[in-house]
Amino acid sequence: MGVAVVAAAVAGVLVWRGGDNPHPPPRVDARPAPTLQPLRVAEKPLWTEPGDVVWVEEQDGLMLFAHSGLELTLYDATTGTPRWTLGKMHDFGGFMYSPRLWGAPDERHLVGQEGVLVQYDQGDCHAGFCEPSPGHESGLVLVSATDGSIVWRTPALTFPEGPLRERPEPMLQVVDDRVAVVSVLTGLVGSVYDKGIQRNVAFDVRTGAKLWEGADGVWPMWIVGDTMLGVVSARFPSTWVNGEATGATIVATNLHTGEKQWERADSRLVMVAGDLALITDGAPRLTAVTADDGREVGSLDHTDRMADCRTDRTTLVACSSKSDGRAHDIVTFDVKRRKLGTATPGKQTVLTLDSVRGGRLWVTGRQARDPGEDRAYTIDSAGNEIDRKLDLPGDILLLTEDKAVLRNEDATGVYEILD
Repeated sequence: MGVAVVAAAVAGVLVWRGGDNPHPPPRVDARPAPTLQPLRVAEKPLWTEPGDVVWVEEQDGLMLFAHSGLELTLYDATTGTPRWTLGKMHDFGGFMYSPRLWGAPDERHLVGQEGVLVQYDQGDCHAGFCEPSPGHESGLVLVSATDGSIVWRTPALTFPEGPLRERPEPMLQVVDDRVAVVSVLTGLVGSVYDKGIQRNVAFDVRTGAKLWEGADGVWPMWIVGDTMLGVVSARFPSTWVNGEATGATIVATNLHTGEKQWERADSRLVMVAGDLALITDGAPRLTAVTADDGREVGSLDHTDRMADCRTDRTTLVACSSKSDGRAHDIVTFDVKRRKLGTATPGKQTVLTLDSVRGGRLWVTGRQARDPGEDRAYTIDSAGNEIDRKLDLPGDILLLTEDKAVLRNEDATGVYEILD
């Protein structure tokens, strides 16, 4: 088995493991010319939403807006025409919309033209809360994208006897267009579900049929193709680049059958990108493995100097390094080409790496020509500055290929992105 060290960069070394006759290793090229244009949006929005919007999802020409009270409204993404609004504690007829926002990495609710997945409770519902009695249900509802009617309703659990405080709690964890997985958490201790996962239940998104149920203690975190990736740990696992991994076990499960595909002890998931998962095992490195079989394809070393890593989930990973408590340099990883690069923007000092979107690295930092000013700007994966100063009419909630959802003090607007 051959081993090739393919690239050295300021923040790490990417090591590929090939076969007996490995291909010539990729290398870090000289900085190419920029190919992206500055991000510009139309002067006026296509439409606005006056309420307090906390998050947005977009798919198949639809946008789902959630407000601070977790009221949901589904819109036509281009015209802003509302399809329907679902208020907190909406009565579906004997059961209530129960807004829960767990914040899992792969949690979503809009499943395109199929509709919107929300959770429901039965019980004595008042003041924004349902107090279930033994025998009452809690589960998932698919709300039609067309008219807000119920497509299907399927229970995830029936509440058992016992004190309310010790009752299990269902939480929607991971979703794609085919399968939704609900975790049934055990009772509260303080304000934390630190007894872990009781069981996971997978549902067919189209029909609501239960596909499988497992009691292996896995916290579901991401779906990659036909694989669900999760971690067995006492509490919801951290995705921090550095940190302890002892006692945690990564488990890959077949999304459709619930069968275990592989596992890796004393390891945690950091992120997924394309067909890969980046994991940490407590050593000073991030290891890239294929999500379906856990095969190692490389490692990014020296993570003890990494401040953070971000990804667009599909093609690009970026990690910032630091020294003396300040982040300075950025290493990028092209997922499709399995290639390492650098995106350190000249003499600029990168203070934070905020996100990766649309081929851009969104950072906050300063330049030599602006020594006293920290500002938000964007660079490409080679470190070329694209947007020297982001002059947008609001904070970015969502970017799609042709639209930007921007929030300011007055409203949330959907803007056309200009060529």
